[in-house]
Amino acid sequence: MGLAQLIQTVEGRIVDFGQSLCGDRRMRLQEEADFVSEDLQERYTARVRRRADREEAKQYLAGLEIEETLLGSRVEVCVRAKEPAAAWQQALQLERVRQLAKAERDRLHRLEQRIEEGESEILELEMRLARLQEKLYS
Repeated sequence: MGLAQLIQTVEGRIVDFGQSLCGDRRMRLQEEADFVSEDLQERYTARVRRRADREEAKQYLAGLEIEETLLGSRVEVCVRAKEPAAAWQQALQLERVRQLAKAERDRLHRLEQRIEEGESEILELEMRLARLQEKLYS
């Protein structure tokens, strides 16, 4: 084997090695992009679910607030009508509804926080996917 042939063989192996490294890098980038894409799809689905939960909580809270107002009026009517037993029962019911409304407001607040956190995570993943795709296709 002559020197020229040896150099050619080594050069060919270096080129092959470089191409395999680039291919492996490209494959890793593609796998990571696929993973991020799947993660994004799951988060999009979760976002739809959280938004639906938020709307449900808002509707339930609105109903509780209406009931709270009605019960407050009933307590007043019973007090003015000098019906203490009925006023007491209405006041107990009013307190129960107020507690439910407070719990629902707290739940709604937590849902809003989770929605905001989810939006931030989605934005980060979208930017990460864009960077990966740029590396893959440039």
